[in-house]
Formats: sequence, structure tokens, C-alpha cells
Amino acid sequence: MFAQAVANPQVEGVAARASTFAPHDSSFSRKQSTRVENQTGDPRRRVADLQDGVREANLGAAWSFENISVFSPVPDGRMVSIDGGHGAGANTDGIDLEPSEQGLTDQVTSPDAGTSAPDAGTSAPDAGTMAPDAGTTAPDAGTTAPDAGTTAPVTAVAFASVNSTTTPTGMIRRIPPRINQPIAVNLTGSGNVDISVEGGSAANGTATVDGAASTTLAASGSVNVRGVTQTSPGAAGHLRLVAKVGAAVMGRSNWFTICAIPTRVTVAFSSLITGTSRGIAMTTTNNSDSGVVGDLDEVQMSEKVQYVGGVGCFAGITSGNNSGYLPANVSPHGVDSHSTPVSLITGTGSIDSRQVFVFKDKRSGASGTSVTNSGFNIHREVTSIATDAGVSLSITTSKAGVATTVAGSTASAGSGAASRTQSV
Repeated sequence: MFAQAVANPQVEGVAARASTFAPHDSSFSRKQSTRVENQTGDPRRRVADLQDGVREANLGAAWSFENISVFSPVPDGRMVSIDGGHGAGANTDGIDLEPSEQGLTDQVTSPDAGTSAPDAGTSAPDAGTMAPDAGTTAPDAGTTAPDAGTTAPVTAVAFASVNSTTTPTGMIRRIPPRINQPIAVNLTGSGNVDISVEGGSAANGTATVDGAASTTLAASGSVNVRGVTQTSPGAAGHLRLVAKVGAAVMGRSNWFTICAIPTRVTVAFSSLITGTSRGIAMTTTNNSDSGVVGDLDEVQMSEKVQYVGGVGCFAGITSGNNSGYLPANVSPHGVDSHSTPVSLITGTGSIDSRQVFVFKDKRSGASGTSVTNSGFNIHREVTSIATDAGVSLSITTSKAGVATTVAGSTASAGSGAASRTQSV
């Protein structure tokens, strides 16, 4: 077994670690000791010396030796390694010099080719240097993900007003039972938010959100709030929507009440008024914004009437007999009579009566609130017709829906109309 050692050579600023030559041909047993000496401290010169020593050994068999690490006196002070091998043929030995921290082993076919290999080897570490850079990019991308995660949690929730579109001006905010009321919900941030009704009870009333006790939104949108149990009299304004993420409250809506109210009055001809008076009777009905008139069990309704423009036989008339509050949960609400005593019809003339319906509601505390669509005008006009027997008077009584104001109560036009003419 052949072994050749480089025994700890010391050169100016240079230290070499021992390495061993191990030939592949075990039949060759000559030992050779080579010492690296170079006063200039040039590692490549020491490599050339070592190459010469190897050739002098005239090794015909294939051999190799372990890497020799040499501390270089070059300014960067890096350790370098001498890598080499010897093939079975001529000109197949090679020794190369590379920075040891890069761990490269070059395989060459000639000393010249071996000299150029380190350049290629230098490029490989550069590529290796790039890999950590690419690895640094991955954490950057990872940093982006938390940024996105930072904006994800919901930080606030804002509700549009919880108030039915059928609620008259001046009345507290409320919704009717039985009807879905869409409420816009705006989320700041993103994520799931649970929305429910806060304050629900037998007295305060109860409601569902999207048909259940609660619903979940993952983004801004709307929910349907539906009144189930109406608020009891004296308990108005104790319900509101609440948005939560877990136990944390992200936002609340305004307070609201659940109660049904009338929103429209409709009239229809019922009969003529005869005898000592002339006029028409009109069947009067009202609706409920819940869709069920029976829900108006705590509501009463009345009329307001104002007489204007009386001329001729109606001159000076400013008032008449008007009804008070009557239950609004009865259908029809009643029969509205518009009559004129025959004794008053002494000649031609005309007058208008403006009519608006108002209601009071014990659940919400509303009082004297206009029914939104309940305005009417009643017109009476007396005319004369000449006949062979003399002058004949007749009166036409008409009623129709109009937008009007009576004593501070304003309403849009009610529904229905009728007109009849009678001889006096």
C-alpha cells in the first residue's frame, strides 16, 4: 500500500494540513515524502511543486489523495484546498486550488484543463450564494401574508337605520310584525360577524334576523329583520341589532319598537243619505302595515275635518259633526256619512271639506299621527234648474282622495272615490 504524506509544511504566512496519497494499485509500495516550500507564499507555486513531486514518483497506476487545506496569505485570508487525482494513463493527473469553504472537487484531464476548472467552480458558489437570496425572498412573501391577515379581522360594524319605510314622520323608529325589513350592514375589515337582536322579551317584543335568532355575515351586505312579537304598551324602544365577533361587540343599531300601524284609508260608496238630509255614505277601511288588521289591537283612528270655501247657502260654515277615535283593528273601520240638512239648502252654493285620518298607538306611544295615505276632499255643490213648476234645486256630493293638510296633519291621497246627485 502506497502512502505519501505532506508533513505540516510551514511557509511565510502559510500553514498546510497533512493529507494522504492513496494509490489504487496496492502492488506499488514505494513511499515518497513531499514537502511544500515556497518563500513567496504563493499557493499555486506550491501546487506546481507538488505536481512535480508526483510526476517524479512516476506513478503508472491510478491514484488519488485527500484534499490539502492551505491557509492563503491573500488579503481575504481564506483557507484553500488542493484537490487532485491521477488516472492510469499519461497526462491524467490534476491538482487544483479552490476555497475550501466552497467544498468543490474538480475532475480534470490535464493540468491546463485543471487550471481553468476553478473559474467554473467559482461560478458555482456564486449560484450557491443566490440560493440564500432566493430563500430570503420566501420570508418576504411570508411577511406579506401576515399583512393581509392584519386587515382581515372586523374592527367595526355599522347598521343602517332600523325603521320601516312605512313609519310616518315624527314617530319613533319601529318595524311591523310579520314583514321582513332589510337593513344594510357595513363591515370594516373582513371576517365573520354574528348579528342578532338585543333586548328581546315578552314585553319588549321579539324579532328574527334572516329567519333565525342570529345570522352570520362574512362581508358587508344586508339582513332581514322580522318582527315576531309586538312590543307591549309602555315598553317601546328597547330592541336593537348587535354585531359580535365572538364575545366582542363590533357595533349596534338604533333602538326600535315592534308594532303595526295603519298606513292607508280606502273608501267606497255605500248608500245615499235621504230624508231630512242629502248626501252619501262611504264605507271606510284601513289597512295594517303588518298585513293583518287584527295586529292593530292597540291602535285607534279618527278623522280630522276642515271646512273651507263655503259660498252661497254654505257661506260661514266652518265646522261640522266629526267622529272621535274608533278601534282600528275592525274592518271596515266604519261608515263615513257626508250629509247636508235639507233645511240648509236654500239656494245655490258650494263648500269643500278636507279630511285627514290620524291614529294613536299604545305600543309606540304615538298620538295624533297622520295615517300616511288618508287625505280626502268632500265637495258639496247646490245647483238650480228652471222648470215649468219653478226653480228646482239639486245637490251633488262627491268624495275623492287628495293630498291635503288639516290642522297641521298632512297626508297623501287616500284611495277610493264616489259622487252622487240628488234632488232637494
